[in-house]
Amino acid sequence: MVRVGFAVFVMTVLLSSPFAGAQSTAQGCPVYVAELQRARASLVGGDRSATIAALRQAQRALAECIRRESESAGAPVLLASAP
Repeated sequence: MVRVGFAVFVMTVLLSSPFAGAQSTAQGCPVYVAELQRARASLVGGDRSATIAALRQAQRALAECIRRESESAGAPVLLASAP
């Protein structure tokens, strides 16, 4: 229950206005958006394990998009990975 609550909190924070730059990256990353939508649908359906799995996939997809975007800009970024 705590993980799901935390996941919802993270989704809310990432999609809030102070992170407008992150939103533009997310909008250019359709896999990330699709995984967030899948996570939300799973959460609404009460499937916690599917929600967590979708959020992890979304995290991986976003990290890949950030890496690609930073490399194309000529400024590679190293991202910390969660366990």
